[in-house]
Amino acid sequence: MIKKIAERLSDDSGVTVILVVGVVLVMTILGFAIIARGSSEQMVSGKSIEGTRALHVADAGVQQAVWRVERNLASTTTATNFSLTVDEVKGSADVTIAQNVGSSWYWTITSKGTVGNASRTVKVTLFNFSIWDTSMGTGEGDDQGIEGGNESGAINGNASFTGPLYVRGGLALSGNAVFEKGPLMIYDGSLQIGGSARVGSPDTSTAGWYGPIEAYIHPTGNPPVYELRRPDRPITSTTGPQLYAKKLSTNVPKVTLPRMDSTSTYKTNSSKQSVWTADTGTNTVYRRPDGSHPVNWDYNSGPYGEKVWDTGDTTYTINSATPRFGFSPSTGQQISGTPKDSSLGTMDAIAWSWDATSSAGTLYFTQSKTGKPMTVFVNGDLTIGDNENSTTYFKGRGTLVVNGKIKILGRFVASNRADFPINPSTKESSSVGLVAAEEIEAYSGGHMVESDPDYQGAWYAAEEIEFKRNNVGFKGTLMTSELNFEQNAHVWTTGDLSANLPPSLPGADTRITLLSGWREVIK
Repeated sequence: MIKKIAERLSDDSGVTVILVVGVVLVMTILGFAIIARGSSEQMVSGKSIEGTRALHVADAGVQQAVWRVERNLASTTTATNFSLTVDEVKGSADVTIAQNVGSSWYWTITSKGTVGNASRTVKVTLFNFSIWDTSMGTGEGDDQGIEGGNESGAINGNASFTGPLYVRGGLALSGNAVFEKGPLMIYDGSLQIGGSARVGSPDTSTAGWYGPIEAYIHPTGNPPVYELRRPDRPITSTTGPQLYAKKLSTNVPKVTLPRMDSTSTYKTNSSKQSVWTADTGTNTVYRRPDGSHPVNWDYNSGPYGEKVWDTGDTTYTINSATPRFGFSPSTGQQISGTPKDSSLGTMDAIAWSWDATSSAGTLYFTQSKTGKPMTVFVNGDLTIGDNENSTTYFKGRGTLVVNGKIKILGRFVASNRADFPINPSTKESSSVGLVAAEEIEAYSGGHMVESDPDYQGAWYAAEEIEFKRNNVGFKGTLMTSELNFEQNAHVWTTGDLSANLPPSLPGADTRITLLSGWREVIK
């Protein structure tokens, strides 16, 4: 009996060994599987980390490109390529900055970030421009950024814009009003389109069409109300002329109206550019020897046009009744002299001449191509022109800084309209700035033609710019808290102005940067 039991146990031990070996084999296979899976997951995790880092490196390349564009280090005519190394993650970015054809402020940035075996490529659209490339109504305080007739808070009739526009508080277009080229920036407001008005255009096939625009609209309200509508019917893709936007973003910077310098700063800068009176041996006191009104400078007793008009709180007038000043009585030519600050070199005097034959006057600023643009300071109000049917021309580059209000009776344009802000053929530049501590009022209309408008220039008013007549054509930049039109006006913004600015304009060095259209390029 015992012998049989022993033999059976001997037979079961073989099975046990086989079972043990099998279990060990299965555990070994499972172990290798777990190790292999862990290794695979680690490889995937490593690649994911490298991919994320590559995306961050690509973004670093974009930021470096923005920095270069902001400081004018990028080419303005061709694509600019550069590489960026990020030592912290042992990565690099290959970046291309390309300026879009036909625009001095519209760029496309492509950045490829590489870390290890992973690469990620991103592409963004960049707008970078001087605020003087942008007409704006900043709507500060209780002011509406842009108003139409009867203080309606809207642009009535055919008031239109071609070029960048920044509005605080909303924009309403009605009638046949048109906004073209862009970008359009609305902060703390909405866009309303009524009647036959449109924003952008479907393509460039028709004269005056520039295609879809870039629109940046920061809505108002708490919670925000993003209002983009036509009062007469909802906007859809099939409802006639309305909104044509290739990009629509809520990312809008808050831009405030740049502040003027102090009165003493403007007076000092103007004084440095003033000429030395040879016949008295002393610096001109910016007035006639008897202390009377400096604009009524009598060329028989002194030929110079002074650059600080400061004899008290009064209104200075330049029109047909103003004696000619700033010309040599012997030669009839505008004169030059040594400025008070000799480091400025030879400076031209401001000059004025009235032509009875054409019933128009010309205000002359720096004429020589080597002369620096000049600043003229007026302590008081300033009126330019005889009546709303008159014309006053300007020639050269300079700025009238007025410590009060400016009233313009009639047209105020470059003597050769093609010279504003610079003539592409002759390179002659006639670019005049108006800076008012209070407001600018303009009384002319009927010239809604870009090549021959009612007004040209770079205008700044701390309070308001108001056009008092219909059918006004303005080419240049308007910068104010409140921009007020009557019906049927057109504003053309030119991209050449910021590169040919007259001096002493508030915010001349300030730029607006907008990034939009961030997208990853998947190949």
